[in-house]
Amino acid sequence: MARLRALAPRLPVSARCTVHRLNFRDLPRIIEHARAMAVDSISFLAADVGSSAFGRTGAMARPLALD
Repeated sequence: MARLRALAPRLPVSARCTVHRLNFRDLPRIIEHARAMAVDSISFLAADVGSSAFGRTGAMARPLALD
């Protein structure tokens, strides 16, 4: 990140995090890490493992449950 900032200091840098049942409790740490990396923004995308998109079938096509 330091190299990128040195080369293009005005270039906005964004991060994206896919949220799913194995990492949703880590959101505070993920945000802290993004801040430590000095990104300009972070967006969150919920994993949609309950759909048949992308050819998913069988066990993968079950609804996502956050415990």
